[in-house]
Amino acid sequence: MKIKRLIFISSVGSLNEVTQPFSRIALAAFKKLNPGYIEMHQRLVKVIESSDFDYTIIRPGSLINADKIAYSITHRDEPFKGLFVSRKSVADFVVNIIKSPNSYIQENIGLAE
Repeated sequence: MKIKRLIFISSVGSLNEVTQPFSRIALAAFKKLNPGYIEMHQRLVKVIESSDFDYTIIRPGSLINADKIAYSITHRDEPFKGLFVSRKSVADFVVNIIKSPNSYIQENIGLAE
């Protein structure tokens, strides 16, 4: 079976794109509690981006359980905006990509409120 489309949910920080002071502190604490996690995602992102797949990499902010859909998009070379995003928002973004399979091809997208 040939893979035609890949949607990979990575992590904020996998591009070293976090610039806001509070977000940087939160990311540093996360890295300390989860050694190697961000580095693993950095390696996976490099592999995916160098592949021939029609991929979309999603870098959500810190996931929360809020019952709402609200997010802004940050592109690969932009500073990450926001800190949190609901799981429902990430699911909505993934469903929209599935419904429009030609959207966000070979893009690395940040999601946060």
